[in-house]
This record gives sequence, structure tokens and C-alpha cells, in this order.
Amino acid sequence: MSQTPPPPFTLAGRATLRFLGLRIYEAQLRVAPGFKASHYFESAFELGIEYARSLEGRLIAERSLMEIGRLAPIDAEVGRRWLAFMQTAFPDVRAGDRLTGHHDGHGLVRFSHNGQVTGELADLEFGRLFFGIWLHPATSQPDMRRALLGSFL
Repeated sequence: MSQTPPPPFTLAGRATLRFLGLRIYEAQLRVAPGFKASHYFESAFELGIEYARSLEGRLIAERSLMEIGRLAPIDAEVGRRWLAFMQTAFPDVRAGDRLTGHHDGHGLVRFSHNGQVTGELADLEFGRLFFGIWLHPATSQPDMRRALLGSFL
């Protein structure tokens, strides 16, 4: 896996995901200079998620694929490939663990767990749709999107 140094990032915003009143995680978006919310998939950024509870990586991957499918139709074979990748890249997490998605702005996505790289995929469409879970205008969590993008909206 390549280790290109990241550009200097600026905090764009933070948001907390709650389900039935329970805190699930806090997300933090850090962006590179020139970031534009309308073209997030063409920008370098990091989306960090600190979990408030234990979750199985397999379930995180399955939910991610479901959310991706809400944004755009995906071919069944592509969906299987992406799910297999995410199941490898997303380990089980405990309260206090951090998963970070790094997007280089050119289609390379790298995931890390508590600072250790867990997976890397060069796929423009995956990067656009995966991070669209939080950043696309049609996200299922529009309040979270507004909080994460802050003044970049």
C-alpha cells in the first residue's frame, strides 16, 4: 500500500449519529485546501468516525453497502466486490475505536483502524458513493451532512 503524505487538512465539521437516542458514533470531516462540497469526490479529505459502542465490522460493511444502494443503483457483482472489500477493511470496533476513511481526490480510498491501515481501493465510483453516505445531498442523514460540511456548504 502506498504511503503518500496527506495534504494539510482543516476541520470542516463534526456530527454525532444517534439511533433511538443512543449515541452510535461521532464523525469528523477534515478537508484539503480547495475542497468543494458539491464536488467532494474530486477533493482530498479524511472522514474519521469514533465509535461509542461495539459493532461488528461485517455489520458496518453491510450497512454501508445498503446506504450506497440508496444513493445509486449498483451492479450486483460490483456490490459483492465492494462488500468483500469493506468486510476486510472494517474490523470489529469497540467504544473509543476510530475508523478513518482517507480519500485522495483521484479515486484512491484508504481505511485505517486506530491509525493502522486496513485496506486500500482505487475505484472512483466506490469513493464517490461510499463517502456520499455522509456527503452526498441525498444522504439519509441530512443534518449530519450539514454539520460535517459546515461552512463548506
